[in-house]
This record gives sequence, structure tokens and C-alpha cells, in this order.
Amino acid sequence: RVDLPTYAFQRERYWVELVRPDSGTSPAPKETADSGFWEAVERGDASGLADLLALPGDESLTAVLPALSAWRRQDRERSAVDSWRYRVAWSP
Repeated sequence: RVDLPTYAFQRERYWVELVRPDSGTSPAPKETADSGFWEAVERGDASGLADLLALPGDESLTAVLPALSAWRRQDRERSAVDSWRYRVAWSP
């Protein structure tokens, strides 16, 4: 004689396990190698950037800084907008 379950999921758990957050606090972002570079670009600090890159002078950087800053701003805006979009991804 075999004991049958009274409903389909009596002895097997088929539910997805929930992942609980650790403590609710996120760790501080790590300082990356390029964060100092981009901070100097966004501030428009040519001499600080020249020091960071170990370049002899900051004359050429003065012309490049506004373009780099605009490029970085556009890249950040584009990545923020991309994160809002819904994506459909198919995987076999």
C-alpha cells in the first residue's frame, strides 16, 4: 500500500527561493583608477589633470577639457536613459 499525497506539492518544494538583502546598507563605491581623471575633467582642472597624467604642461589640455567633459556628460545621460528602457532578451 502506497501513501499518496493529498495535493500535488505536499512533499516537494517547487517555489523560487527569495534572496534576502544583507543588511539593507550598500557598500561605499570603490575608488576606481579613472575616477580621479573624470573628476578633474568635470571640474575643468587642467593643471590637476596634467599632474595626474604626469604631463609637462597643461596648455593642450585646456582645449581638450571642454570636449571631454561634454562627452562624459552625454555618456552618463545615455547610460541613464538606457537603464530605463525595457529590453527583451531571448536565451535558448
